[in-house]
Amino acid sequence: MDHEDKPRDNKAEAKGFASIAKAIHDHAAATRPESSEKLDNRQRKQNKIQKAAVAIQIAAVVVAGIYVGLTLLLWRATKAAVNLTREQVHTGQRAYIIVEHPTFTQPLAVNQQIKITIEIRNTGQTPALQMRSIAVVDVLMDEPGTVTYATPETVSNLGAGQTGKAHAGRVNRLTDDEFNQITSKDEFSMDGTNTVLTITRHKHVYVYGKITYKDVFGGDGETEFCTVYIASEGPEGSFVGCKSHHSIK
Repeated sequence: MDHEDKPRDNKAEAKGFASIAKAIHDHAAATRPESSEKLDNRQRKQNKIQKAAVAIQIAAVVVAGIYVGLTLLLWRATKAAVNLTREQVHTGQRAYIIVEHPTFTQPLAVNQQIKITIEIRNTGQTPALQMRSIAVVDVLMDEPGTVTYATPETVSNLGAGQTGKAHAGRVNRLTDDEFNQITSKDEFSMDGTNTVLTITRHKHVYVYGKITYKDVFGGDGETEFCTVYIASEGPEGSFVGCKSHHSIK
């Protein structure tokens, strides 16, 4: 029995050595340093991957920047369009106050006050709110210069298309000289064969003032006016507009 078992043990040992040798060979193959060519190829691949990643990041940043820029431009364009529309609506629908038809409430006479009535009309499409008006009546040689108006305390509203009236007067009574000058009819001159209306250099009755108000859109409105009485215009004379102090804001 002992002689028969030895060959079997030798065979087993041989197989064991063979397995060990194969494992050592495989381990050596696995741990063998790569050649420089393979290392270069691998490095090039890694570089390409890194460059591609950087390019993707840059592209993402560029796309995000373009998106933000386009969004900002769109927002600005939309805001401008909204503001333009709001301004157009405001301009077309707001209140506009004009002053017209000044008249004497009593005939001009020496030693009497000058009293005037004017019409205030809202030609806009919406009401004028918190309206304050002031009118000044005076006898002047020339049109009024720079005027600083007091702020009236009386406040009123005027609907679209409606007309109201305001009254004003001069406290000082007319003197003989003032009466003779403001009723003078020498306002016409000749320009060739044409008769021209001119405001000759003597005293005239001037009516001037300012109206401030709010519109329904929250905006501020202002009308400044000035008229001068021309005695030679018509049987009883009439008021014509001054050269300055005319504005609607």
